[in-house]
Amino acid sequence: MYVSVVVALVGAGLASAQQNNVNSKAVPPDKAVLDRLNLKTEWTLYLPVEGTRDSLAQIQTIDDQVFVQTRAGFLVAVDALTGRIQWAARLGNGSYGNAYPVAANSQFVFCAHVTKLYAFYRYTGAT
Repeated sequence: MYVSVVVALVGAGLASAQQNNVNSKAVPPDKAVLDRLNLKTEWTLYLPVEGTRDSLAQIQTIDDQVFVQTRAGFLVAVDALTGRIQWAARLGNGSYGNAYPVAANSQFVFCAHVTKLYAFYRYTGAT
């Protein structure tokens, strides 16, 4: 189940990267393509990016959450079962930096961006 969710997010990210029109939305993969790979779409989600330089940098599934990071320093926690955004946080001042994988335990999510380490409550996003 988690594989299809990640494929849908990555597919949507790749589709938007291939289009030159900034105002157009990404399109999920066709059902025929997913059927050929024996996958199905559980949900789709559109995440905004900041301009043409920004993109999805990291997508991780940890237990029942999907964590998505953009190059511009935006971290989004998504419920892996429903696709509902649980919380989102801006890391730093919007500077482009390396997106390191998040780490999580039962209570917290840890994320490094440029030179700072952030700790968020896992299900509320409070720092």
